[in-house]
Amino acid sequence: MVDKETLKVLSEIRDEMKEMNAQFKWLIEKASTAMEKEETSGGLQLKEIEFQNKKSRREMILMLLFGAGLLAAIVLEKYGYI
Repeated sequence: MVDKETLKVLSEIRDEMKEMNAQFKWLIEKASTAMEKEETSGGLQLKEIEFQNKKSRREMILMLLFGAGLLAAIVLEKYGYI
């Protein structure tokens, strides 16, 4: 037969394992919520970067058009067409 001391040790081990299992579940839940939050914030950052890229591309095109227009005006004035 199993003595009382062995049963006591086994019950303590069982209780510790239950507590560890609860802690693991809590950690897994926290990690999954953190990963979900990171995924959603990453999507927002990507949209913001895409918007800035479009804005910068538009500004670059406008500057090139302005420069080409200014150059054309200078050349036309130099040759007497304006």
